[in-house]
Amino acid sequence: MKKQGNAIQSVFVVIALLCSVQALKGIDFRGYLESMNVSLLQGLNPPYPTHSAKNGDFFQSPITAVFLIPLALLPMGIAKLIAWAYSFGGLFYLFRRATLGNLTNPSAFLLLLFFTHAISDVFLSLNFLFLGLVLMWACHEWSLRKEPWGQLLSGLFFSVAVALRPMPLLLLPYFVLSPGRRRMLIWFFGWTAAWIALTLLVLPNPRLWWTHWFSALPLYEQAASILVPAFQTPMAVLGRSFYFFSSVTLSQFAFIEKVIGLAFWGWAFFWALRLEKRGEKALGFALILSTLYCSFSRIWACGFLYCYPFLSAVLCRNPSKIFWLLAIGYALLPQWLWPIDTWDLLVSHYSLQGILILGSLILCWIWILKTFRSGHPHSESPPRTTKHS
Repeated sequence: MKKQGNAIQSVFVVIALLCSVQALKGIDFRGYLESMNVSLLQGLNPPYPTHSAKNGDFFQSPITAVFLIPLALLPMGIAKLIAWAYSFGGLFYLFRRATLGNLTNPSAFLLLLFFTHAISDVFLSLNFLFLGLVLMWACHEWSLRKEPWGQLLSGLFFSVAVALRPMPLLLLPYFVLSPGRRRMLIWFFGWTAAWIALTLLVLPNPRLWWTHWFSALPLYEQAASILVPAFQTPMAVLGRSFYFFSSVTLSQFAFIEKVIGLAFWGWAFFWALRLEKRGEKALGFALILSTLYCSFSRIWACGFLYCYPFLSAVLCRNPSKIFWLLAIGYALLPQWLWPIDTWDLLVSHYSLQGILILGSLILCWIWILKTFRSGHPHSESPPRTTKHS
């Protein structure tokens, strides 16, 4: 078993190192620092779009902007090296800690087939979306600790994740209604207040920063069209279906997306709490965490890793052969392998990657529902620290 675990970890490290080359581009991270450099040259004026937005515009919160100032003062190469380091460390942490249960070698390699594209996108973009995922899983683990410092750290991780991207706020009710976890909320609000206070100390006109940020957030839909090939979420698949095969426009779908996304989140929230009550806290959290990918259309490829704990939990208990067909199909869709016109048709028009992702998630949901119907609860697997976790 130890040799199997070492083999899986070795393959993971090789894949991560190969994908690390993409950090030389670090497209999104470079854009963050370029926007902050402009802001610094203008006396730290907010660099948010005002009346319209385009791809590459700055949408990070004022708190994140404060975090970025020290990195913006460094040479770009050194700043990217720092971003590579925490991204690589975050991947290794997620691979070890969020692999829920004992995976056989085939199941572990299957996960790598599913998520190699997402791992590559982690480094290609160096987007804070992935860092938010790592922080949320750390928040989950530490929220289960009874010690006060465990609650303190859990609240810290949650507060930084929300500062980097507001969507983890959807998990706030889960912590409120989960016995034992709600103790960390006082620390979450305390840390959030501290970060807001930090913006008051560092930014010369913090009120202007906050008002401009809140005004800019609705413009994000203009900056990131769901027709971008990197968006392959279930909601993006639905959006393309409406756009290409019906008379519904993208602006009309924006409303439909909010309704369906919220309804799915509520459905997942119900089942996640049921899992929590059965003592399967990690599986419950993995399920609700996956909604941060599934309930939105404009989530980059690295966002698929938000579903990693969910797929991992199911594969260690129900390694269906259908997963292999979906994973191999997904792994055979890199852009460099196909003529560009063919790839655009398959991925941009027909959302084939997204359909394969959706198929894997539907299989996971079928397993969840069958498990409850059988009435046989599963014991919670302990956190993984060795072997093939």
